[in-house]
Amino acid sequence: MKFFESHPHWPSVLWVCQQLKQKKFSAWLAGGCVRDALLQRKPNDFDVVTNASPEEVEETFPKSVGVGKAFGVIVIPFDGFDVEVATFRSESSYTDGRRPDRVIFSSPKEDAKRRDFTVNGLFYDVESERIIDYVEGRKDLEANVLRAIGLPHKRFEEDHLRLLRAVRFASQLNFSLDGETYESICQCSHLIQKTSTERIQAEISKILVSQNVSKGLQLLEFTELSQYIFSDVQIDFSRSKNTLEFSLEPENVAWQWALLLKDSVELNFDTQPSSKSIQSEVNRSLGSFFKRWKFSKVEKNEVLNFISAVGLLQQESRLRLGDLLKWFSQEKGERYYKFAKLFSENTLNKWIPVQAVKPLVSAKQIQSLIQGLSGKELGAVLLEIELLQFEKKLSTEEEVIDWVQRREASS
Repeated sequence: MKFFESHPHWPSVLWVCQQLKQKKFSAWLAGGCVRDALLQRKPNDFDVVTNASPEEVEETFPKSVGVGKAFGVIVIPFDGFDVEVATFRSESSYTDGRRPDRVIFSSPKEDAKRRDFTVNGLFYDVESERIIDYVEGRKDLEANVLRAIGLPHKRFEEDHLRLLRAVRFASQLNFSLDGETYESICQCSHLIQKTSTERIQAEISKILVSQNVSKGLQLLEFTELSQYIFSDVQIDFSRSKNTLEFSLEPENVAWQWALLLKDSVELNFDTQPSSKSIQSEVNRSLGSFFKRWKFSKVEKNEVLNFISAVGLLQQESRLRLGDLLKWFSQEKGERYYKFAKLFSENTLNKWIPVQAVKPLVSAKQIQSLIQGLSGKELGAVLLEIELLQFEKKLSTEEEVIDWVQRREASS
């Protein structure tokens, strides 16, 4: 298929299949890559299935890694890219709601029947270039329907994350959920509580950056998965669906998370706020959420900064101009401002969308020019210089020194 051949990793995948075929083993592609190619979408990765045992795969590829050998999966590493080779298998019960207790190496048909959704149960024989379909997955692809293989409740009881994967696939592919599959998700939605937050977060992030994010959020709400996933924050799904659907940065995960969580934060200040107090309030409001979820430090700070920017712009009239300029003129300030403007009518009249300004002079230089400055006084002078830089009134070290000397002479 042309969507395989045009993929930059296809030569590596084809080589793996050829090596297996030379040893008289079958070598088929499976799952998402077959589905995506039939939908004329570029596959993200490739999974190979074979009748070779894990030991035979290891023998065929001496540099392979048996990280999933217990489940019949061997990884063939390439430069920045891995090909997974799995032995055809069926599975026993799932005691932990995540992995099978044991696997039994079996036939291609049994392997297809143990998978989650029909559109993910398709195989492609690289040698004969034909589709092998034991579960009527191609029929569902043509109808744009996501249907669980076999009994839906059994699939969801085996691996609870499949509840959320169903929503994610429907959102990414813009598919409808089969009626029985949808009803089973509703009935089993409480099981998602037994799934780790890391796995849940990864799926939600994919939903938030999908082309049909509003469909994903609607399904989360209607199936009641949302009440178990977002138990510690209040999310207005009706508003979020529209906001996320027409996002300015739909592929930016942090931006999308900030849009989803923004309405969970209420900023009320009796006294004059500062950028620091606004950030602290946002941190406090979402503290328990971020403690439970496993965002990286960078991701967490980015989400918090986007939401803090909303509070800053809304409180603009009560904040010092220097505080605002310093915040919105930092490295990512222009993007924070763009996000905040979505939720505020305020506009910073003197705001200049530039990258962070590198100080033209050091604190030591100022201290040498103005004797006896306290720490607070020194900070005020540095901020005043910074603002003049922002406003393009000072642009060289010599101009700053001259300004400081004139300021000192007139005081």
